[in-house]
Amino acid sequence: APVLSEKDIKRVLQKCTQTAFPQRNRCVFMLGWLSGMRIGEIAALCVGDVLNARGAGPITGEVVFSAPREVLQLWLVEGLRDLMVANPGIDLSILAADQILDPRRQRLDVILRVGPAARNDDMDCLAEIPVQPVLVCHPDVAARIGVEGEGSITSAGLMRFGAFGPAGPMTLRSKAGGKPGREVDFARQTLITDVALAIALARAGAGVVGCLEPSVRGDLARGRLVEAFPGFGFPAVAMRIGVSRGHQTPAALLVATELARSLAGFLAPGE
Repeated sequence: APVLSEKDIKRVLQKCTQTAFPQRNRCVFMLGWLSGMRIGEIAALCVGDVLNARGAGPITGEVVFSAPREVLQLWLVEGLRDLMVANPGIDLSILAADQILDPRRQRLDVILRVGPAARNDDMDCLAEIPVQPVLVCHPDVAARIGVEGEGSITSAGLMRFGAFGPAGPMTLRSKAGGKPGREVDFARQTLITDVALAIALARAGAGVVGCLEPSVRGDLARGRLVEAFPGFGFPAVAMRIGVSRGHQTPAALLVATELARSLAGFLAPGE
């Protein structure tokens, strides 16, 4: 059988994203690539086969997991709880970091990144999920800024944090194809390192907060928050979760796979 090059592997992983079950297919491909098993061997694999080297019990080991603060605080609490309860033999260390970290320097095993050009040249990606950034605020704040024209927004401040982007003007795209976008600049911007606090302040009418749509999906559905500029928005960004190259231990692969499954369930429509 031919040996796949790095370019071939990336092409196959990209092709998997276009299939009906992308996460499953990427996981099956990665399992065959990393373990050297053929299709028949993978199909015959049972849960009881996934044991440690001595065959004495479930997977054990130390795993360092890094993810943006927003995802950890608002999306992965239940998934991490279930993972830790079901796998007592895994010593899991969790690092909240909005900036891109060097897996080798930080000794990371499992990485979750969000961004329009999230790096994955230093990790083997198991799942890739599109997510939508949004600007939201209290309905009263939206009523104040909605009547203003393009330019500087003086009646409400922007609360931003971490990976949402640097301070300065924003370019919002029209959701209606072919229509011009909108330039928005907030005269007052506040840096908040805790996204949950920023969302709570937005609910209280303190200003506009930039975050990822799943973090405020419930607030939008209940009307506690609304989009700050209806009809305008940002392009979707990619969320990627994978295993750092050189750290593909059974424990790391298990953590990455379970967290990818948890994220897929959280992000499913209607959840």
